[in-house]
Amino acid sequence: MAEEGWEPDIPEPGEDPARVKRRDRILELIVVAILSVTSLLTAVASFEATRWAGEQTDHQNEAARLRLDASRAETDASASVTIDMLAFSSFLDAYGSGNTELADFYRQRFRDELLPAFNAWIATDPRNNPDAPNSPFEMPEYQLASRANAEAFDQQAEQEAELAIKAATASEQYVQTVVLFAMILFLGGMSSRIALDEARLGMVCLALLLLVASTVRLATLPFA
Repeated sequence: MAEEGWEPDIPEPGEDPARVKRRDRILELIVVAILSVTSLLTAVASFEATRWAGEQTDHQNEAARLRLDASRAETDASASVTIDMLAFSSFLDAYGSGNTELADFYRQRFRDELLPAFNAWIATDPRNNPDAPNSPFEMPEYQLASRANAEAFDQQAEQEAELAIKAATASEQYVQTVVLFAMILFLGGMSSRIALDEARLGMVCLALLLLVASTVRLATLPFA
């Protein structure tokens, strides 16, 4: 006996009722199998879509945090440059006025990141060498750890942003797959309401083709 909601074929004149019933039962079992598999895969796709959406949020939050760290590090770098320039300017004023004691006082208080660049700049003989850099700040030895940190944070933030985009793309692809599975469920459900054999068979075949295509698509998507 067919399940409730299934419209069995009406035997054509001269057609064996038992054969029609058997064919109807086979088609019914195929539809049940399609609906069962589709329901299971829909749950998997929905779960993955949610997981990837969560991954997207996590990467976006991490990117925002890293950009904030980069901004703070750049602020520290700017403050360090200001301090170094004031100290160097004070040294030049004292040295230019002939107050070597005061010049040494400022020089001894150069920050650790300025001192190597200053010594390298002095080695270029800036008073007599027209090709010498104008200040220690143009020397390659002048390296600020805070600025390097800012650049590193910026690079990490870009990487996190790229991961967020990939996660968003994956989540969207899973949502699209869920829509395909919904179409299969609709076709399978509607086929049980149609008595016309050709129409029902066509809907079942279409649902089966969509199931195969959607399953292949699901298998190729990244899993979170």
